[in-house]
Amino acid sequence: MAASPTAAATAPRTPTRTPAETLARTVSHVLVTAGPGDTFESIAAALGSKATAAELRQANGLAAGDLAVGTKVAVPVRDDAGVVPVDALATALRKGGGTPPALYVPGSATLDGFQGRVALHALEIANGDATGEAYGYRLEFWSTASAAAKGGVLDLQAQVDGPLFTVAAGPFAAKLTSARAGDRFAWTRNGVEFAVRMEGTGATPEQVAASLEAK
Repeated sequence: MAASPTAAATAPRTPTRTPAETLARTVSHVLVTAGPGDTFESIAAALGSKATAAELRQANGLAAGDLAVGTKVAVPVRDDAGVVPVDALATALRKGGGTPPALYVPGSATLDGFQGRVALHALEIANGDATGEAYGYRLEFWSTASAAAKGGVLDLQAQVDGPLFTVAAGPFAAKLTSARAGDRFAWTRNGVEFAVRMEGTGATPEQVAASLEAK
């Protein structure tokens, strides 16, 4: 007779999180995916963070050396920047010196629609800083267990629950595909493609797109 499986063999495995993913379980940190030409300093600046390269390396468990393209780095954010550090992101998009796309971010209507339980969780920026790089961005917003901000100040202890929606521009919009019909909405402004893809429930991508504010 075959032996019965042990408890250890049948118990579900707990997913192993990287240091970056662990830090980003609250809104105190945002995951930034490094692109061509990015440095620890540039990705920190994109969020208005004052974290140094050494601090980011240590916190994220990364070895010394160049920042490899595609590396996800958890960057600490300032509580006074609100749900989205608009000024810092806009400056980062203009770094390449060209004309960046409009920055579509959640406005008060978006936040009200999700009862304030939404925060920026991850992002990627292409700012023309590297040779041949187009302009664009991907902003991933997640739901939070409690209101992400109170009185305009970010609650750094608020935990993220799961993905809500993603806003993309430029080359990232074309990559923002959806397997489910009706989960993606796209539009064009000044020759640049933008898209919203719903990850959670409670709103349509058209509704979210209409509630966004262009900066």
